[in-house]
Amino acid sequence: MIQGGGAGGGWEDLEGSVDKVCECFLAAAAVNEGDAGGGGGEKGKEGGGGKEGGVRSACASVLPWASGALLDQLAALYTSGREQVLLMMRSSASSYISYLALSGTHEASTGDTDVTATLRLLRLLARHGAYLDDLFAERLLETPTRPWRAIALQVTHDHHLNPKP
Repeated sequence: MIQGGGAGGGWEDLEGSVDKVCECFLAAAAVNEGDAGGGGGEKGKEGGGGKEGGVRSACASVLPWASGALLDQLAALYTSGREQVLLMMRSSASSYISYLALSGTHEASTGDTDVTATLRLLRLLARHGAYLDDLFAERLLETPTRPWRAIALQVTHDHHLNPKP
């Protein structure tokens, strides 16, 4: 159970405490997003620093009154939740890849569902590719090219109309 004290020696009101923890986790997410391109290392502490140390620092900046034990508990809670989310993303990506690989073996597969699965896989790659790069590197070649060809024109056309600086 997470325990801590506010300026008055006890929790402020529950709503204010939850808001502060959410603010702490948002700051921690910003730390993790800044390290997303670094590739790996999100599995706990690395020599006392690492991602969990960054989460602890982010929480300490939002909750300056928090004890070291509370900061450790918040960092562990955030890291555990983040690992669960990444596990679900990995499972989703793996399932989409398996679906596309299996649909490529059937002549009568429906193009619409293949395109939908491919677009969802592309969205996972674009948003979370840094965390899933090993999965994509290992398994993306299992997917047939047909659904990728179906979306390639859409993706390049949209990019041509709305280029990002």
